[in-house]
Amino acid sequence: MILLELFIHFAIISMLAFGGGNAVISLLERISVDQMHWVTPQDFAAAIGFAYITPGPVLITSTFIGYRAAGFLGAIVATVGVFLIPWLLSVLAAYQVRRYIQHRWLQGFGLGAAPAVIGLLGITVFTLGRFALLGWFYWVIAGVALVLALFAKVSPILILIGGTVLGVLIGPLLTN
Repeated sequence: MILLELFIHFAIISMLAFGGGNAVISLLERISVDQMHWVTPQDFAAAIGFAYITPGPVLITSTFIGYRAAGFLGAIVATVGVFLIPWLLSVLAAYQVRRYIQHRWLQGFGLGAAPAVIGLLGITVFTLGRFALLGWFYWVIAGVALVLALFAKVSPILILIGGTVLGVLIGPLLTN
């Protein structure tokens, strides 16, 4: 039963991920942490952070959540669930998009969806911040990461590695 639940939930999440996986992180968190209790809030925040340092889409987090919920088979089912429908839709739509790319409704969709995705990304920042910014030190890491990304154009991978190293070296000293 849990494998079917994993597949269905991740398939639904994937269908709502307009603008990419970042747009549905809050929904992913609500389902996997609050409703289904597949992972803890801390595990979820760590999984999202890890997803950002791996190549590919952030929804690869589904693999981790599936693994935590139902082991290796759960990881496979959740991963297939989250990627199967978008893959099928992409294959089916690829030929049609070219015909309608200049259509005003399609352009209007893009113009309206982009601000909605920005709003959803704001919710993602809030959701992750609740579990990740547990003290002043972590706020400093977040601030430095923001400055480095905006003004110094440092690679996100290097920023994540730096934050991870600081968390490993200094974080335990602050929690004891």
